[in-house]
Amino acid sequence: MIRTILTLVLALTSFAFAATIHVPGDQPTIQAGVDAALDNDTVFVAPGDYAENIIINSKSISLISDSGAAMTIIRPFDSGERALHLPTNLNHAFLLKGFTFTGSNGHTCVEIYRGDAGVYDNVFENNDVDDGAIFLYYCGGTVMNNVFRNNRG
Repeated sequence: MIRTILTLVLALTSFAFAATIHVPGDQPTIQAGVDAALDNDTVFVAPGDYAENIIINSKSISLISDSGAAMTIIRPFDSGERALHLPTNLNHAFLLKGFTFTGSNGHTCVEIYRGDAGVYDNVFENNDVDDGAIFLYYCGGTVMNNVFRNNRG
């Protein structure tokens, strides 16, 4: 009984202290914001054009654009690599909302491996990729209200 109560208190405490990280206000890049994030944190990204290959390892976080897909664009710095990759997300949840992904020329644009993913309100355009603009591998979750245009693969 005491162990159950202690577990519940710890879970609620970690949720209560979830942080909000602003890019570029608190961290200069999306990758730096993601690296600084802990489980249950939210990374808000200001409008802009970001050239990054973002890797998120084993974290339950939300990555959300402040102003929506029309204003917040992610282009892979190395166009042959994924713009966003979650290679090991087992037992974690991830939310991606409100970005335009463009300019990928490799395997895929966004790849999420395992875990639960919510992918909402994004635009995937002008990507020339082998396995589609978004690749979810052994994932649960929802992909909804995304726009796919001018992609090849």
